[in-house]
Amino acid sequence: MNAPLAPSFPSRPTLLRIAKILIAGLLIMTGCRLFTRPTPELAFIEQAQGSYQYTDSTDTYKGRFLLFAHEDRLAIDLFAAYFSVASVRHNPDSTLVYLPMSNEVLILGPADDLPLEGWEIPVAPLAAAYKGILPDEPDSITESADTLIFWTGDVACLQPHDSSKLMGLRGKDWELWREGGFETMPDRAQRIVFRKADSELILEFIDLQVIEREPAKVFSLNLPQGVEPLDYR
Repeated sequence: MNAPLAPSFPSRPTLLRIAKILIAGLLIMTGCRLFTRPTPELAFIEQAQGSYQYTDSTDTYKGRFLLFAHEDRLAIDLFAAYFSVASVRHNPDSTLVYLPMSNEVLILGPADDLPLEGWEIPVAPLAAAYKGILPDEPDSITESADTLIFWTGDVACLQPHDSSKLMGLRGKDWELWREGGFETMPDRAQRIVFRKADSELILEFIDLQVIEREPAKVFSLNLPQGVEPLDYR
């Protein structure tokens, strides 16, 4: 009876060739994944930060804000101390407001106010005031003393005769003024003051720079589960 054959193993040169083939295959596969992986879309986005103060007949609220702007989009995050108060994502056709305290998202139309208790601040004029841009196609243009007035609906955009900058806006029961400017970006105001008969909101900008980020991440809301949407449109 013949003894069983002992198992044969590849020689050392053969093992080295197999190892080289495996390593080359892994490198090719990794390279293919890197080559086909989509690169994120980056854009130059304005980043501003500063402090805010809201005052009405009963109370005063203070905090800080972080603002991002790109084309016709605006993102604002409000903080009180180290706590998030609200996150606003504004587009020309709609605005989302996330309130972490109540875990709600408010869906606003293009001409709606922020329905925060006591605040009631129009979002679109606030965005226009930050950019400092006059309307492209106003309904009409009138003059008053040394000021040109561009009318869009019942909102008046004010421009001095000796300047091309937006000075402020006036609505039915509110006014909004732009004050100062940054040396690097003179079209951006250092203060935006919103006033109503019984309240005032002041945005004080302390820093402004241009960064490169992904717009999809900056201008979207990363919401937790169980958020209740409230449609105010």
